[in-house]
Amino acid sequence: RSGFTDGELEVVTQKVAVGRHPCLHPGDVRVLDAVDVPELRHLVDVLVFPRRGTVPHTAEMGGGDLDGDLYFVLCDPMLMPVFDAEPLPYWAMADEMQQYV
Repeated sequence: RSGFTDGELEVVTQKVAVGRHPCLHPGDVRVLDAVDVPELRHLVDVLVFPRRGTVPHTAEMGGGDLDGDLYFVLCDPMLMPVFDAEPLPYWAMADEMQQYV
C-alpha cells in the first residue's frame, strides 16, 4: 500500500515500473503488475516481490537482491517505459564474475 487519498492509504493495483538504484541498463527497470493481497495490507510503504518464478524480479534489476538495496516504483502512466526491455542475465553471470572478486 502506498499513497494517500484524503488522508487514507491507497492500495496500488495497476501496472508499475520498478527499478533498483543504481539503474544502469534499460532492462533494470521492470514493468510489473501491482496487485492487492488482503493478507499483506498491514504492510505499508514496502515492496513485496513474489517468491515464485524462474528468476526473481530482484535479480533481473541490476543483479539486485534483498540485502538493503534501494528500489523505486513509478506509478504515473506518463513515466512508464514505452517498452519493457529484456533484463541483462546478471543471475547467469554471477558464477563467472566470482573469479574477479
